[in-house]
Amino acid sequence: SRSWISLRSRANTSMGGLGRASVAPTERASARALPRTIQLPPRASVRTRAVALPPESREEAIDQARRALSVGLGRSVEVKGSEKSVLKRISRGSKRLIVDFPLQDESAASVAGLASEILDGITSEKTVLAFGDREACRQAEALNLANCFFVEDAVPKKLKASSLVLVGVTESQAGLQLGGSRWASVVLLNPKGNFTEKTSKLASSFDTAYQFLPLLVQGFLGSKAEGALFKCLTEDDENGEGSKWNIFLKEGSSFKRVAAQDSRPDQDELELALYNNVAQNNPLIKGAKAVKGLFSK
Repeated sequence: SRSWISLRSRANTSMGGLGRASVAPTERASARALPRTIQLPPRASVRTRAVALPPESREEAIDQARRALSVGLGRSVEVKGSEKSVLKRISRGSKRLIVDFPLQDESAASVAGLASEILDGITSEKTVLAFGDREACRQAEALNLANCFFVEDAVPKKLKASSLVLVGVTESQAGLQLGGSRWASVVLLNPKGNFTEKTSKLASSFDTAYQFLPLLVQGFLGSKAEGALFKCLTEDDENGEGSKWNIFLKEGSSFKRVAAQDSRPDQDELELALYNNVAQNNPLIKGAKAVKGLFSK
């Protein structure tokens, strides 16, 4: 879990893989003004092509994460564009990317399975997968993933690899493999601990390609609202909207974007964006909590 926002979940597998969770309200009881750093988009902007919406199923989330990673690395996916837009996309490809995906549990089998699904078609024989857990490494090898190592073991120099994927590692573990100039590109998949761009100097050297953090806002009398913190790079993003951190609330069966900003929102920014929006319609709403693990294996 991320220490910047508290978690308490009870996941199940209803609604096509999207679970529910029971959370307690926070201590904040009074509405405050939304920070100026958060941009409130026009309602119609939620439907713009460049802004991806939070997924409704695990399968959709896997597909989104895989595509966002490809875009972040500067590679083309199935959606084609003009020659000029393709060259622009490749030139802005990042060498260091983060993908953070919600898991129902963080067992070795789940972590290995996630790596297999998201990296399918993206890695090559020149890619090393370094796992933060030895058992997850063994599970990945059982899934026929190549070049798997425990992150604290040395990667043989005779292995002519130029890209690195760090899976489920802590900041200190990541530092063991990131010394020198061996790796042309590095991907962090589900990093552990308080490993965010705002709290870690190492993480600040990475760009987030994909993150989906389901949220639940709960009030005094049991009133609830679903939401999400969501970032997903998209291939057809010509105005930079796909690079923003978006905060969504669910209205009926669809998501509405209620705030967006260039940097990852901290706890206050996230909670206030959700609180102030929901409070307009329900003054009993008190706070928000993050919920991970809404997708089952």
